[in-house]
Amino acid sequence: MEQPDANLVTGHPPAAGHGSPPSNLPPAYFYDMVRPYLKKGARHGDRDYLAQVLDAWSPEVDAQNSIHKALFEAIYRGDEVAVQMLLDAGVSPRRPERSEPQFTPLLAASRAGQLGMARRFWTLVGPEERADEDGHDCLGVAARNGRPELVAFFLDVWGGWTAEERKGALDEAAATRWDVCVDVLLDKLTYPQKDLQEALEWAIRKRMILMEDETGRLRREQLGNLTHHEAEADARRRQRRIISRLIDAGANPDGPGLWSKSGRLLLFAASQQDYTACLAALLEKGANARMEDSQGVTALHWLLRKGPADPDRRLFWQDTPQDRMDATQLLLDHGCSPDVADEAGETALHLAAQKGSLEQLRLCLAHSQLPADGAVRQPNNQGESPLHYAAALGRHDVVEYLLAQGAADHVDLASRRG
Repeated sequence: MEQPDANLVTGHPPAAGHGSPPSNLPPAYFYDMVRPYLKKGARHGDRDYLAQVLDAWSPEVDAQNSIHKALFEAIYRGDEVAVQMLLDAGVSPRRPERSEPQFTPLLAASRAGQLGMARRFWTLVGPEERADEDGHDCLGVAARNGRPELVAFFLDVWGGWTAEERKGALDEAAATRWDVCVDVLLDKLTYPQKDLQEALEWAIRKRMILMEDETGRLRREQLGNLTHHEAEADARRRQRRIISRLIDAGANPDGPGLWSKSGRLLLFAASQQDYTACLAALLEKGANARMEDSQGVTALHWLLRKGPADPDRRLFWQDTPQDRMDATQLLLDHGCSPDVADEAGETALHLAAQKGSLEQLRLCLAHSQLPADGAVRQPNNQGESPLHYAAALGRHDVVEYLLAQGAADHVDLASRRG
């Protein structure tokens, strides 16, 4: 339908609210009528055309409220004129969209970064309707979608944000790697140390995937149409900056966390799938590389337990062999010892022989405080040396290296398991 057909409504275009509701209009009629204005084509941006449609519209005529879908499409397209015309015609600024994520118009504008629209909706609905039925509030939605100008607006326009809402915005900005929003929140608000600590842990975890952008397409477009790999590299840069900023604000790099391995953030970082930026940031800000959990496990243990990085099957968020080498070097340079045994007697050398690369094993042996032959013979609680570990997995290159380092006279050494 390229232009309004008045005969399908009441025989002529009635003023909004006038005329009896017709019974034969399809459910999406008024949305279909607005679409030519929103989409590229002959009617695109034709305000006279849109005015004609709206002149024929009223809530009574549009019993299915189909035109409300056009309001959200105009929001996401950034068409402030269309939004204003729809509101002036009487389209509700409160009704949520029907499709996921079912945001209200205020939340949709917050997600899309439409500051002018957000101001307008805030004026119409006020702070009482700052959240939808699922508890998503406009401050948090703006923060997690990387909209610093909207975060600043919401904080400036109203001072009644609850402690939970302020904390939620910081957590979501940290979890989605939007450092610019973290900056605004920390500049304008004062957070207790506990909140900073939990936000730091969110920054270390794997980046949050938003229900409104599950594919990451909107994020990449917002950053300038980056490729997947470029977007992940950008997220790591932002992650490192967020961690530094939170620690500068009062978070403790050696402090406890809600989900961390035995409450140690550095160990938690080393156990994550994407650790390349957070390990460096924590150590740069003074985290203790020598820390162990209650089972004697160090960050180096966690790193080496990951197994080999496969560049041919690597997903976008995964590391590379060079990432693992760099992280191993970083931990060793900051004092993490490869000789520390956990409660099972396993050292980093055991794990490097089992799952690490030959280069990681060489690096760990170079930082050992034990003589080379002693380090490669060091048994775990079952009497198994790194040579046992390498032989069990058929790692020929590692076996040859260990034999050359002094394990040759122990090739017949039996473990406690025989």
